Amino acid sequence: IIHVNFIEKILATTLAKLSNFIPEAGIWMNTQRPEWNDANNALVGNGVSMVTLSYLRRFLAFFKSITEAVDASENYEISEELAQMFSKMQATFSQYQYLTEGKFSDVQRKEVLDELGEAASTYRLKVYNSGLSGHKTKVSAEAINQFLSISLKYIEQAIEVNKRTDNLYHAYNLMTVDNNKISIDYLSEMLEGQVAVLSSGYLNAKQSLALLDALKNSDLFRQDQYSYLLYPNKALKG
Repeated sequence: IIHVNFIEKILATTLAKLSNFIPEAGIWMNTQRPEWNDANNALVGNGVSMVTLSYLRRFLAFFKSITEAVDASENYEISEELAQMFSKMQATFSQYQYLTEGKFSDVQRKEVLDELGEAASTYRLKVYNSGLSGHKTKVSAEAINQFLSISLKYIEQAIEVNKRTDNLYHAYNLMTVDNNKISIDYLSEMLEGQVAVLSSGYLNAKQSLALLDALKNSDLFRQDQYSYLLYPNKALKG
């Protein structure tokens, strides 16, 4: 039995998600199981979820509002292994932070994912092979706040990039690895993607209204039922 505090539990969950983050694409739905969605099982391996990223944005914004109320000099004792993973991921996000002001290239996208994934893999192998050592190290409230602020920049930039020309937002994407590059392809519009970005808390009132108006004018809306489809009704080949 390992006794840890609440901060460590929340960090472990958050870092597990963010270690599978692909810039401008979402959370990678791979076999390390960052999420499992029955409606999208076929995407596991090369699917990337903007839905998860939107809900992660909502959570991190809330988490940040809590930690900001704490004295910045406050320290939390967390497991040494998790603290190392936290430090490595924080270094990666800090190194590439300038790219959130513009766009990521396919090469830069893979560089970020590789570094985040390596940090998680090191942590995972240590825990699987020998468990947690039981040694604790201190992480400051200020460090956690900085990490949350940087993470939110990446997430919000991804939401912006995934806005479609019709004012809807991409829900699930496909990633393709080609040597040192990761390219992104987009699937058709999905209702849950719109619900997720509305729930994220990122959009202001004007942007939310534009999205709701776009939904009414989209192929997801059924006038006869005055309701919405999960996916557009497609004409399939016979």
